[in-house]
Amino acid sequence: MPITYMRSIFGVLFSAVFLVACGQSNKDMMAEDWTVSESIYVNAAPDEVWEWVGDYYDVHRWHPGIHSTQKSGSRTADIRFLILQDGNRIYEELLSDSDTERMYSYKILEAPLPVVDYVAQFSVQPEGAGSRLSWSANFGVDGNEQEIQEVVRGVFSGGLQAVAQHFSG
Repeated sequence: MPITYMRSIFGVLFSAVFLVACGQSNKDMMAEDWTVSESIYVNAAPDEVWEWVGDYYDVHRWHPGIHSTQKSGSRTADIRFLILQDGNRIYEELLSDSDTERMYSYKILEAPLPVVDYVAQFSVQPEGAGSRLSWSANFGVDGNEQEIQEVVRGVFSGGLQAVAQHFSG
């Protein structure tokens, strides 16, 4: 084979390997995943709490940082669009939902936060005479890790505290 032909083949192979390597997600290049978990005791029965917070599309009803929620479902995905109080939008996809287990999980498709592969779980479990409301997420961060963790923690605790306050009266 002529050397120019071999160089051309090598060039094509090198380009293909380079494109595959560059096509890796940001998460593949990050050092670690992060987990944020928050929970709060709620002075109400689990079924009563789930009735208030369990509808994936009604999060704006109980979370003070969310102005409204829009539903957009198709045969392949259940998507919600959260419109925040500041006008920003978050697009999320429902992954699982169980009224029996009083939990749902979702992933962020698009958000103003620099997070990747964000998957969260929201649940209500019995605890003593009341309930334990829990919200957790795993994600990669494309930015200041500590700052992003604090933002997510603030979103979770703000919502959880609002629910606990709703049932404290």
